[in-house]
Amino acid sequence: MKFSEKLQTLRKAKKMSQEDLSVLMDVSRQSVSKWESGTSYPEMDKLLQLCKIFSCSLDELTNDEVKEINVTKEEKVTPKNLVDSFFGSIERVYRFLTTREPKELLRIGIEFFLFLFIFYLCNLPISIILYMISKSFHNLNISLFVMVGELLKIIVQVLYWIIAAIIYSHIFKIRYIDEQKVPEIKKEEVKKELELKKEKEEVKIIETKSYLSFTNLLMKIIIYFLKGILFFCSLGLVCVLVSLCILLSILVMGVFDHLIFVGFILFTIGGIALTITLLNWFFHFIFSSKVNLKRIFISLLINTIIVGLSLGISLIELTQYEFIEGLPSNMEEKKISQTLPYKENIYFENSGYYFYDGNITYEIDNTISKDQIKIIYMNNKYYKKSVYLNEGTNSYQINTMNNINAKEIINDIKDNIKEKKIYSYPLDNTEYKIVGCKETITKLQKTMKEKKEERIDIYYQDELKEVRDENDYLREQIVNLLEEKENYINRIEEYESTINNLKDLLTK
Repeated sequence: MKFSEKLQTLRKAKKMSQEDLSVLMDVSRQSVSKWESGTSYPEMDKLLQLCKIFSCSLDELTNDEVKEINVTKEEKVTPKNLVDSFFGSIERVYRFLTTREPKELLRIGIEFFLFLFIFYLCNLPISIILYMISKSFHNLNISLFVMVGELLKIIVQVLYWIIAAIIYSHIFKIRYIDEQKVPEIKKEEVKKELELKKEKEEVKIIETKSYLSFTNLLMKIIIYFLKGILFFCSLGLVCVLVSLCILLSILVMGVFDHLIFVGFILFTIGGIALTITLLNWFFHFIFSSKVNLKRIFISLLINTIIVGLSLGISLIELTQYEFIEGLPSNMEEKKISQTLPYKENIYFENSGYYFYDGNITYEIDNTISKDQIKIIYMNNKYYKKSVYLNEGTNSYQINTMNNINAKEIINDIKDNIKEKKIYSYPLDNTEYKIVGCKETITKLQKTMKEKKEERIDIYYQDELKEVRDENDYLREQIVNLLEEKENYINRIEEYESTINNLKDLLTK
């Protein structure tokens, strides 16, 4: 069996294309085609590399009298092979660029910028559509949707330029790398070269092994580092998957209540499929198992399209809803007014004896006695507040009791959605209005300010000490500079007096 027939048989047994073999051999596809057609013969180093790829001896590969070669099991597509192929492609591009003339490099550069300009023009309509979608999200005036809009713009732009880079790389490979001519070597010359270099083969193999051992060590470090990162990313994806499954169950349950969200359901399904695809790829990479890159790429592309379409449908659905800041009518807050006695140096604190640092407004009403104040605040059916005087600490205690019932909240939200309304539900209102005469309000404000400064001194005493020390140092420096200034002024006056005396003597 001839060498060309053996090479073709071995390649097909490995289920490799001419393109795959050319990548592993760092040659063009045309070179592999010429080897298999018998029009050219590989060099010595390429023959040794072929022996390593197909796990056969040099004699089995080049001796025409050997009719059969034991073919080993097909190699898995592992991260190491992918990394080797990637760095091999970079090396081929580097060798190509370093061996070209300046005139040809200039032509390649002009073509690169021409392709870049074409990709930029193609990106303009995508950018306009993304801008309109992002603006629609901004008009909703909800921080979550604003963030989703910005994230969508980033993801689509990154995917677009990745696809553009892949397209240009393929064009560059077909146009330049695959067109490199490999010098043809006759079979007789190769055999003579084999006989002359037979004694040096072992040395070459040993050098190759030592070189590959260092390369493999470096590759292993990089791959294990990437595996560690992907492992932690996988944990996050698992949490995302669980959350999306819970969201999908909630949305499906809403269908029975005539709450149909087609866009959100599609988005959740697409998100689940996308997460599973990513976890599948991470799993194969981490455990170095065989992976079908084409199938994973198609799955990612389809799932991304589903997520994008669902976001567009969700945006259309959301435009039919009215977003309202506040509570629905069945949860309107009730104004509570309490009259409490006022004592000297009294202040407000939360239950648990913590200084109250919420929103307090003051109002002067001279019709109220100096020994009393009126406190006004809002309550709703989920949060009920109360204020009372604590004699032991000489303070007004603010208690907040929540009466949150998940079932009631869900039912309220369902009713609002049926009415095409979405409320912000600010349940815990921390605003208080204190009404009293001018003298009482002034004293209370002063006491609250002092208590707040005491609280700052307690919690930030180290920082305050540093600031005060720095302030004292600067004050001391100012005093020293003023003294120096005074000394310089006195010396200037002495010099001026001396100059005037000298002038008088000269005039006489």
